[in-house]
Amino acid sequence: MAKTNRTIIELLDNLNEELSWRRRELNFIKNKIDKDVSEAQKTLIRACVTMLYAHWEGFIKNVTEAYLNFVSLKKLTHKQLKSCFVAISIRKKFDLMKSNYFENQASAIEFLFDELDKRAFIPYKNVINTKSNLNFGILKDICCVIGIDSLKYSLKKVFIDEKLLNNRNNIAHGNYLAIDFGEFEVIFRTTLNLMESIRDDIIEAAEKELYKRI
Repeated sequence: MAKTNRTIIELLDNLNEELSWRRRELNFIKNKIDKDVSEAQKTLIRACVTMLYAHWEGFIKNVTEAYLNFVSLKKLTHKQLKSCFVAISIRKKFDLMKSNYFENQASAIEFLFDELDKRAFIPYKNVINTKSNLNFGILKDICCVIGIDSLKYSLKKVFIDEKLLNNRNNIAHGNYLAIDFGEFEVIFRTTLNLMESIRDDIIEAAEKELYKRI
């Protein structure tokens, strides 16, 4: 993925590229799986389910960081941004609020007042933490970080937690897991659909400038 996302066109190109190479790799493995039941089929299905999760996690991390980069490059002030982006920008100052010393707490509040009309410097590298365990709860939190509504993804909570994450964990931990071809096709298709949906939500947020405070 390119390092900058200065325009919506760049962002879209980068997100599409991020999805395309992952889709190609996954389809390559999927096309190697024979529909006839065999040990080879079961082995390749387990391998592909593991890869599906890896691409799911990697994709979410990379495209959400790309969007943070896009918003950062808008060079907006804290006052112009949604609270989630302000929180990212001044997160370190929030730590002062946990101090036992009132002087530090007052200093943090003063900083907030002073910074409202100043440009926000939004970090984007290593901001998104999937915790190597991207369940629905973590996805919901990531959506909150970038200001995207997670409501529609709640409908896929069971799929994300059980069919994608738990299956991957079982396989990765060396447990034997038999998944038939029909179920595998549903997992494969649904995972790619989720990735496409996240991409579309990010592009819509960029186009409609949903990162701005109303």
